[in-house]
Amino acid sequence: MNPFQDIVFLKALLVVLLAAAIIDLHTYKIPNLITLPAVSGALIYYYGQHGLAGLLFSLSGLGIGLLLLIIPYMMGGLGGGDVKLLGVAGAFLGARAVVAAFLYIAIIGGIYAVFFVLLHRNQFQGFFKNMKVSFYEFVLTRKIPPGAGALCTGQPKLKYGLAISLGTGLYIIVQANGLKIL
Repeated sequence: MNPFQDIVFLKALLVVLLAAAIIDLHTYKIPNLITLPAVSGALIYYYGQHGLAGLLFSLSGLGIGLLLLIIPYMMGGLGGGDVKLLGVAGAFLGARAVVAAFLYIAIIGGIYAVFFVLLHRNQFQGFFKNMKVSFYEFVLTRKIPPGAGALCTGQPKLKYGLAISLGTGLYIIVQANGLKIL
């Protein structure tokens, strides 16, 4: 199955990604009101177009999309909405394509994080000092100190839904135009 055969279907995903990014920028959340109907729509679409094989294609993409971000979520680095948004992308694109899109997301997310930290460097000074001390303590004792890497309350937070949306959108545009990047 090729998700790039139906451009209208991909435009629907782009609209979902845009809405999620805008909402995430304003509220730090990606609501289920965005993700659940989108996943349902993708599953129904693929089932309607390709039967059980289409449903399995979409479900595998959903599962891989969720799995790609579950560890950062469990470590407290991302919110559940971010995980579900990548699941949405997977349900639309399939397993292979969501992994490829994830590479774009990781690059954009890394660039975003560097600029974010530079922009808010004064607010992160204590965090980096804590990380340095925790690292030295780990090297000396081989034990991770309690609270190592914990963010202080009030520190600015990344809105990773933006990186997910931009990375996935860029991947779709590159693929839909037959370009070979990454």
